Amino acid sequence: ALCCVRHQQISALLRVRGGGGWDPRVRRLQGAMQRCRRRAAGLSALLVALLAATDTCFCGGGVGVGGPRSRRALAAGAAPEAFLAEALAGVELEPPAESSARRSWLGAGVLAAVSAALGASAAAGAASPALPKRRNLPASEVAKIVREDVVQRQFLATADFSPEIYDDNCIFTDEIDSYTYEKFVKGTKGLFVASESNVKLVGDVEVLEGGSKLQFRFDEVLAVNLPIVHPKWTLSGTCTLTRGEDGLIVAYKEKWDQSVPEVILSTRL
Repeated sequence: ALCCVRHQQISALLRVRGGGGWDPRVRRLQGAMQRCRRRAAGLSALLVALLAATDTCFCGGGVGVGGPRSRRALAAGAAPEAFLAEALAGVELEPPAESSARRSWLGAGVLAAVSAALGASAAAGAASPALPKRRNLPASEVAKIVREDVVQRQFLATADFSPEIYDDNCIFTDEIDSYTYEKFVKGTKGLFVASESNVKLVGDVEVLEGGSKLQFRFDEVLAVNLPIVHPKWTLSGTCTLTRGEDGLIVAYKEKWDQSVPEVILSTRL
């Protein structure tokens, strides 16, 4: 998509300048157009390789509860270029400078691979957490456990949270989709490289609405588990945990400070 935008802008400049001749400026623009074509071809090859490497992600359809159209289209077998066009629809893209172009195409490739990975289905027979549930704990005690999960166990990147304070039917929601308990755990563990990721708790875990909700802010670097390289995303946001009548957490919701395209397009190695 980025290459197409740049190609269109260069084509417009060529039309303004006459589109031919031996003017060095026109020759440079024509060379830039050829590079855009080569990069688009290279991106197609990258997508084929990434999708082949994650082909098991398509076995079970989407994970979430009513996921975005672009991901449903990809799971249904839509062409990668159509998926990218929809995923980036409405995003104002500047023509990338030569020094940042490589990062931009990597970001687009990562978007496709990661959306596929988020669509991975969990095995139907996955075991439920073995620890007994700790119902009706004081909100302050739950906040303490959540704080340890974030700081010590890095659970936003590892899914190593304390299952005894979560309902087995808890729904986990982020800016991309919603997931069941087991699918969130399996998807997070498969998507990120824990040893290269880092989650910071900003401030403390707050108790809201008389203990029915907990909330905290986070700042994280997530290493994406792709073949060969592990590109990194940087994002921040707020996580809200809602407790049910028995005190167990029944809903987890992330609200990012950045949009999904902003996170993907800021990918760095």
